[in-house]
Amino acid sequence: MKYATYYGTLEKINLLVYIALMFYLRYKLVGFELSLFNLLGKIQGSAIALKVKEKVEALFDDYCQLYNPLTTQSGQSSGA
Repeated sequence: MKYATYYGTLEKINLLVYIALMFYLRYKLVGFELSLFNLLGKIQGSAIALKVKEKVEALFDDYCQLYNPLTTQSGQSSGA
């Protein structure tokens, strides 16, 4: 089967594939989790959903650190 050649099993697939699915507008975290529960069962699906959620939150935190404007100690922007 071609799917097994490129992706392997659903448990071993690259997490970036799942993250890309979460960024698709029709699926959000809730729909993503429901899909995993239906495909893998509640236990395995929730484990993968938790991994993906942690990775997405880490990516968001990194994004915020990169693009957050620098502030002074008084709380005002340094670009004044």
